Amino acid sequence: MWTTYRVRWEFVTQLCASVPGDPKMVEKWLGARAPSVRPPHSKSLDEIGAEVIASQMEPEEEQEYTTLVFQRVNGVLAVRMATIKAHLKDCARQLQNYMQGYVKGDATLRVKVANGVYWPPADKDIVTLNGTPFTPILTRDGKPVTEASGVRQKAIHVMTPTGPRSAIKTFEVVENAVIEFPLSILTAPARQVKRGKEILSVPGRPLIHDDDLKQLFLYGGVHGYGGERSEDGGRYAATHEREDA
Repeated sequence: MWTTYRVRWEFVTQLCASVPGDPKMVEKWLGARAPSVRPPHSKSLDEIGAEVIASQMEPEEEQEYTTLVFQRVNGVLAVRMATIKAHLKDCARQLQNYMQGYVKGDATLRVKVANGVYWPPADKDIVTLNGTPFTPILTRDGKPVTEASGVRQKAIHVMTPTGPRSAIKTFEVVENAVIEFPLSILTAPARQVKRGKEILSVPGRPLIHDDDLKQLFLYGGVHGYGGERSEDGGRYAATHEREDA
């Protein structure tokens, strides 16, 4: 039913944090991303907010909430698996709109990614915090990253109800970051077809063809993942291989 790929992203530009470190900002950040209808059995915003804050603090250690930060799981910087799927859905939408088009009666690439791409519930590259899956940020040689490489600042200009304002945006970055994770793609079962007097066995095919998966990663690697994409943040080179290959 599933074809699982092992995926590796090697970031060629800085991987930039995008989670607010200030607990007061977390509530607004979550509210801006809340769906108009809450799915059944989903976590409340308060529950998710508590999880985000917990992931930013080490036990018995106070944290100064001044920057956009990476979440921490067991002392290691990590990214939520849900953000990876959101990134792939966004890339699929852009490819569908501007390059591939679609065949009438066939599901679009974005729909295929939304409904046919998941990650295994238990895997060596996935850790959980309060039931939420994360994948650790690694160095080039595979060691978990426990501290950001540094903190960047930049001036930003925003429009408020009282007029334009200028501010300083501060965020953590990781240099030469790597993330590795599994992706399970829905796969049609093998079937038999009759051709003349012969009965042929046709192997199952993943919902998303390998060529489409390569295009997703090629586009996504330039589009960027994480924060500061408008300034080339989060660009990566991707490799992937089937686990049963």
